[in-house]
Amino acid sequence: MKEGRIVSFWDDILITSASYIQLSLCVVIAAFLLRNVFSIAYVPSESMVPTLNRGDAVLVQYLSSRMGKAECRREEIVFFRPPEELREYVRRVGNAELRSRDLFVKRIVGCPGDQVYIDSRGSVEINGNRVGSGVSSDRAEGTRAFAEKQVKLSDDEVFVLGDNPGRSVDSRFWGPLKMQNIVARPIVRLWNTLKHSVRVEELK
Repeated sequence: MKEGRIVSFWDDILITSASYIQLSLCVVIAAFLLRNVFSIAYVPSESMVPTLNRGDAVLVQYLSSRMGKAECRREEIVFFRPPEELREYVRRVGNAELRSRDLFVKRIVGCPGDQVYIDSRGSVEINGNRVGSGVSSDRAEGTRAFAEKQVKLSDDEVFVLGDNPGRSVDSRFWGPLKMQNIVARPIVRLWNTLKHSVRVEELK
């Protein structure tokens, strides 16, 4: 009996130790995933209303490699680092400097090889099909660098728009986006930091 108790005692220690090791591994793996694969991004503007609202917290998945032509998904929402053209636009119009960690969120409407046309009101056509409404007259001035021109997207470019065109600073104002700037795609909306409400919803 005494020997049996000793064996049982050591078995309990081994089982407990194994459980702690498994738990520690789970914590390490979860920390790695949160740091390198997933993150929480916050939406600071109304440019993606009604899909994303100002103050929304979104779980995003980082892209493990640069997007290639075959991976351009039309209508997909993406998070990207601002290209120099966008940085310059913000400096000139907003008199502000973007931080290195700043991300923008828009929807892909044009893929490599597409023909893009922007009229004088900021409305966009992709391969002859209208994909977005225009902007107010006071903002249309900002699109004139690309207006009344037909541009063919190169093999490493996409054209992005906000779902709320009247409030969005997108490719109409600063041009096509290089796919290497795309760093993440949203998975689910988690909550809204301004309304203090939880709303778990898959994003498409």
